[in-house]
Amino acid sequence: MKTLVPQAIVTLKVTDVDGCVRYEEVTKNTVTYAGLSTLHRYCYGVDRPSGEGFNWMGLSEAVGDADPSYTNLAGELVQKGLRRRRVAVTLPSAGSAKYVTEISAMFTNETSDPVAVTMAALFDAEKGGSMAHLAKFIDPRTVYPNDTVTVSFSIEFDVKES
Repeated sequence: MKTLVPQAIVTLKVTDVDGCVRYEEVTKNTVTYAGLSTLHRYCYGVDRPSGEGFNWMGLSEAVGDADPSYTNLAGELVQKGLRRRRVAVTLPSAGSAKYVTEISAMFTNETSDPVAVTMAALFDAEKGGSMAHLAKFIDPRTVYPNDTVTVSFSIEFDVKES
């Protein structure tokens, strides 16, 4: 039997005001139960929403694991420049060998205090909404004032034999 398996690799990059890369990390994400349910509704049209897809990204400073039962992003950053924002999306082209959707967003710490980024998540709304993907970074990454953070999700829908 063949099944469709969503997978994502997430890249976090913190760049200082001079353009020097402070950190770069690659990790896997956890697809939440709510996200799987919503992905199925979006993909199969049972409850197709009239508005957004998963094209809003939020960052968190919470400590803890990424758990698929989570429905919101604990410790979500709401400071100026770090609050949830719309992502750039690149869809796979027809006939691609792999069907990978690239999703990324860039944030700038516009506050006067450093902030630790521990997780990133994708949502279907600017506020609230369903959280589909949640990525926890290995270590908290400090984002100093005027540093930028670029987070990229590479989401692959692959057919696996089971």
